[in-house]
Amino acid sequence: MVAPNGQITVNTAAFTVGEALREAGVSLFVSDRVEPPVETPIASGMTVAITPGRELTVRAAGQTVRVRSSAATVGRVLAEAGIPLIGLDSATPSENEALPADGQIRIVRVTESINSAYKVIPYKTELIVTANLQPPAQDVQDPGEVGISLNRTRIRYEDGTEVSRVVESESVIRLPRTRVARSSYWASIQMYATSYHPCETGACSYGTSSGMKAGYGVVALNLDWYRALKGVSVYIPGYGTGVVGDVCPGCVGQPWIDLGYDQGNYVGWSSWVTVYFLAPAPPEIPWFLK
Repeated sequence: MVAPNGQITVNTAAFTVGEALREAGVSLFVSDRVEPPVETPIASGMTVAITPGRELTVRAAGQTVRVRSSAATVGRVLAEAGIPLIGLDSATPSENEALPADGQIRIVRVTESINSAYKVIPYKTELIVTANLQPPAQDVQDPGEVGISLNRTRIRYEDGTEVSRVVESESVIRLPRTRVARSSYWASIQMYATSYHPCETGACSYGTSSGMKAGYGVVALNLDWYRALKGVSVYIPGYGTGVVGDVCPGCVGQPWIDLGYDQGNYVGWSSWVTVYFLAPAPPEIPWFLK
């Protein structure tokens, strides 16, 4: 007989392997494996191999089960214990590996579900800046329409806890339609407004940085803004339409616009207003108006 603790030779008159083992004082557990099986008739010179079962701990879905087995692989142990792997379940060590030295086997119960849901595809907006509208008017030529898609998402759970979510497919049911809007201005900003006229120092001076004649309809900005917006038309509620045509040296520290007037129609300004920048827009939009 061959066992983990050594090899012995037995002379017996027993009829079966099991009887011979009992005569030899060998106690067997149900989980022990005997080759050939215990019901096998005794033959002269027969070698009997005994593999005793091992105590193992199986953890699955928050529960712990203690088993005893002489199986050669983790998968056979789980099958014998009535705790088989099903579907996507996994075991550590894996089911084809030998039994772990520490006797610990962990099962992860894995399930998946497919979730189908509709998703809104937002529409884009096309803005047409036009001089055909009275500033600061805007209108909508086409309200647009959102698109719709159907998403198929695979959700994976391990021991009842979601661990991943993957969009497997997205079918577009309806494409979005672009919203088309018109506007009389391409940018607007809150600015502090003051006003001036060519003769406010006593002697009239009609010169400007752009060469335009100072007066009503010519507005001034600080030097950096003037350089970026020279010649751009603006609309200021309560003032009307003007053109960026001069530099205001004192307009610093905040967005500031100085509104030009003629001497005869001068109106004093000292308030915050919304300034609308009218079409056409410059080739490059200044950073401070983006």
